[in-house]
Amino acid sequence: GQDCEIHPSSKFSGWAVIGKKVTLEARTEIHQSILWDGVVVKADMRISNSIITTSRIIDRPYSGEVF
Repeated sequence: GQDCEIHPSSKFSGWAVIGKKVTLEARTEIHQSILWDGVVVKADMRISNSIITTSRIIDRPYSGEVF
């Protein structure tokens, strides 16, 4: 996405879709998930098979959820 901040240690697997102004902090993992605009994923978090809606701050792992 446009204007994103993705830490070099972030990892993607499978597929991923990220919106505008998404921030991925250190050691984040995104697996087969959709992150809408303005999402912030805090360090060391994993998102798997999930949809994270606009402007959410992720400070716990998500798996198979819509938030």
